[in-house]
Amino acid sequence: RCTDANKGRCECANLQTPASSWEGVETYTWWTGGVQRCATVFTPTAVQTPMPVVLNLQSNSKDSLSSMKLILGASSSELIEARRFGVAMFFLSTPDGTWDFGADGV
Repeated sequence: RCTDANKGRCECANLQTPASSWEGVETYTWWTGGVQRCATVFTPTAVQTPMPVVLNLQSNSKDSLSSMKLILGASSSELIEARRFGVAMFFLSTPDGTWDFGADGV
């Protein structure tokens, strides 16, 4: 989970204010190959589990919440619709705006 201590360059949803605007939205961060990665997850609270998950992969947003259309937190249109249809959302981007796969060029 993203915290003040480990957020680095990640824009962490769960650290945004006011916290009530970001209910159900959390950012996670980890390091791989010397690069910090960030993923933001929305889980609607009034939905039974298990639930469907929508993967929203946006390389060009460069891990920015606003570029992933999450600047309004739980009031963002994507999250309003996710809540309406009972799905979780997983937002993943890249720090440099391009995807890099281990087998590139092979």
